[in-house]
Amino acid sequence: MKATIVGLGVMVAVLGYLALDAVSEQVDSRVPQIEYHEGTPGDVMALGDTTWADLLERFPRHHACLTDVTVSHNWDLGLEAGFYQPGRDHIEIEVPNSRRAIRSVYLHEFGHHLDFRCADRELRRAFMIAQGHDPEADWFSDFGPWAGRPSEQFAEAVVAVVGGGRLHPDVRITPSALRVVESWADG
Repeated sequence: MKATIVGLGVMVAVLGYLALDAVSEQVDSRVPQIEYHEGTPGDVMALGDTTWADLLERFPRHHACLTDVTVSHNWDLGLEAGFYQPGRDHIEIEVPNSRRAIRSVYLHEFGHHLDFRCADRELRRAFMIAQGHDPEADWFSDFGPWAGRPSEQFAEAVVAVVGGGRLHPDVRITPSALRVVESWADG
């Protein structure tokens, strides 16, 4: 009986979000830009440009809330392959790395940018319910290690929705959560 109630709760949350999202349909003509710090390798910039364009194409309704983003590179980020600094709209990418890995890192960090600039309470709530989390829990830290945090799961869902090869397949994303992000992208 409990599984039926949880399943019904996920369905109601997803349907409720879809209905709310359908009311606010809008496509903005402004196209957010990607900029690079001096010295960023040309191939890293070219891949960033392509990946940014793929993200913008998949999330056309969210151009108005996205700001320009700046990318820099680092030769040794330690355990990190990349990170996003929301207050600065800045992404740092570790190089060298494989093309596939850098694309995945770009999409993951762009997912954080999209989350920070565009996600609202309703989206986060629907995503958390679809992931089986308490919707009132903290988006950034209530679920232990990195892979359990909803904010990281959302960023990985963006990677999957845009069509990048996920660098972190150990981050659990439910089919319902993917549908929430796809619906939000499709508007």
